[in-house]
Amino acid sequence: DNPDIRLQEAYQRIAYNKGVMLYQERDYQQSIDYFEKSLKFQPDKEMASMSRYWIAECYYYRGSYSKCMKAYEDFIYSPGAALTDYFNLANYNVGYAYFQQDKYLEAPNWFRRYTSVRSEKDSLKLSDANLRIGDCYFMLNQYDAAQIYYSEAVKIGKSDPDYALYQSSMTAGLLKRPNDKLVGLQALVKQYPHSRYLDASYYEIGRTHIMLGDDTKALENLNKVVKDFPGSSYVRKALVSIGQTHFNANRDDEALAVYKRIVTEYPTYEDSREALIGIESIYVQQGKAAEFEEYVNGLAFVDFSETARDSLNYQAAETQYFNGQCTEAVDGFTKYLNRFEKAIFALNAKFYRAECQMRMGMYEAALSDYEFVAEQPRNKFTEPALVQVARKEYQKKNYPQALAHYKRLALLGEYKDNLFESEIGQMRCNYELKNYQGAIANAIIALESDKADKKLQTEANLVIAKSNLMLESPTEAATYFEKVIADGSPSQAAEALYMKSRLLFNADQLDSAESVIFYVVENYRSQAYWVAKALILLSDVYVTRGDLFQAKATLQSVIDNYKGEDDVKMQAKSKLDTITQLENQEPEPEPEEFEIDFGTQVLEVEADTSSAVPVLELPVLDSIAPPSTPADTLKND
Repeated sequence: DNPDIRLQEAYQRIAYNKGVMLYQERDYQQSIDYFEKSLKFQPDKEMASMSRYWIAECYYYRGSYSKCMKAYEDFIYSPGAALTDYFNLANYNVGYAYFQQDKYLEAPNWFRRYTSVRSEKDSLKLSDANLRIGDCYFMLNQYDAAQIYYSEAVKIGKSDPDYALYQSSMTAGLLKRPNDKLVGLQALVKQYPHSRYLDASYYEIGRTHIMLGDDTKALENLNKVVKDFPGSSYVRKALVSIGQTHFNANRDDEALAVYKRIVTEYPTYEDSREALIGIESIYVQQGKAAEFEEYVNGLAFVDFSETARDSLNYQAAETQYFNGQCTEAVDGFTKYLNRFEKAIFALNAKFYRAECQMRMGMYEAALSDYEFVAEQPRNKFTEPALVQVARKEYQKKNYPQALAHYKRLALLGEYKDNLFESEIGQMRCNYELKNYQGAIANAIIALESDKADKKLQTEANLVIAKSNLMLESPTEAATYFEKVIADGSPSQAAEALYMKSRLLFNADQLDSAESVIFYVVENYRSQAYWVAKALILLSDVYVTRGDLFQAKATLQSVIDNYKGEDDVKMQAKSKLDTITQLENQEPEPEPEEFEIDFGTQVLEVEADTSSAVPVLELPVLDSIAPPSTPADTLKND
């Protein structure tokens, strides 16, 4: 009840270390519990500050941003925080917590606090912080300020440099500096030929040339988007601009062909509305109103007689959605979709309804709407819908379906975070489905991404190692297991060490395997599963050496002490039964012995009782030379 300072220090440190271990295992709620326990006694002020920091990190990864911001501030203003390496990093993290909540007014203040520290050397985070400040000001329509920070991010050039250059160019355009915008975009396509922003850049270059009155260059770049990036969301936008350019130049036949292509390839009212307006204008100008009416009546996705009422009902529900009234919005979207059999805004309604249902915890209903959106032709909601559907299918262990959605996301995605998630998702699904070559390929791509933190790098290395093991490539597997041992969480490192000991056992390196097993047992006692697996393997080492007594004792210790609800104890019992059966087998009859008299020496010789052996008279030997080395002794024995 009244521990002395020595016990207080021990309690604080033990609780802190347990919290760190649970954090590494991504068990964030239990991790918070132990960090809070470590704050019960605070003899070490720096450790107490670090407990507050990790509590904030746990809340961040759980998506509890309001709690995480409070915890970060508790850390920043706590005694001892300034002595830690995380003091300035906390400012960066608070900025991200605000940014994740779309609080663009508050986020820049914290990011600027991070960038203002002159001693900060992390150029990657400095570049990223400037990018996020630029994004905030961009969202607030403060383009002059955004331009300053985007330019700084371009100058540092460490975090998403192509995105920084793209945003800097777009901001220049919004500031009515089209020539500066053009220079920036042309630099992007030249310097980053594999950028994910190439399609957007060529589209914006084309649009800028239209503004500058150069239709030839405009059409050249817009057609490049259509031809070279067939899966891009900018294809439809480029086609609309191409059609409009032809229409403005009185090339009605070319414009009409482009507009009809849009209607065919994007059969929703939302996506083809601009094209339909263009088609209507051309037919009306040509005095062919009846032909336009006939054309529209042949479209399956729109009924113009219902358009006005359809739009009115949709807008009422949409207003509630954007006002944050999810319960009312879900009800409104549901009534809208039930009322209109061919609802013009069905795509929007289902996506927005799914978003609300997710916030309300109606996951199955949300999944159904997300699946509808994801299965439609490419649209503005395809990417976020695919992300949600893939996640939910993976959580339900529907790995084939999840893999299919992650693959489509890789083809259609434009945002780096989503593309990275796609590779990680494919890696996990392929491994679960025993597509080991595919898992290795995805893991290698993930490792090359600047989005991969240490945890995901370790997970990818572990997948590569285990996949190589299944593909009977032990040398490659061993290389990646060593990386996991060096950088992994306790459970990952324990698993990798166990796998290493198995590789050594399979290679008949029994002493080395035994050493690794003892290391696991002594240093990873919190990882009961892998300790038990290692002890079972140790029993195999003893059996191979012929030491059945030690093998039995080792297996019995697993049976007596292991508490896990899995097959480990059953495996130990099975091996123990096998050893017992070996011991209970009838022993072979002892061979008879007879003596040969050599005069001064008598040698005992085992007789082969299976056949008669004649007794030979051998000459008497004066002496027997001793073996020269211990090794020779073993050989003679």
